Amino acid sequence: MLNSVLIETPNGGLTTFLSLFPLTSPVTMITRLAASNVPIEQLLLGLVILAVTTYGIIVYSARFFRADTLLSFNALNFKRIVQEIRR
Repeated sequence: MLNSVLIETPNGGLTTFLSLFPLTSPVTMITRLAASNVPIEQLLLGLVILAVTTYGIIVYSARFFRADTLLSFNALNFKRIVQEIRR
């Protein structure tokens, strides 16, 4: 949806935000790299943010989907989810 914005203003504020935001970073950064020169700092920052976010999601998913959590007969609610993630 935002390809025209990405191509017209590859170094604009919205485009820079989207290239650093982890969910849109891979596609947006590749589009920016094809459309113009991207500062190396932004490229490295995007990679670091993406790596840290990926690591965090894996850690929290592993905490939640442990065998004792999945095999328990307790009802799943928001309070229990928060407790399992904090462990």
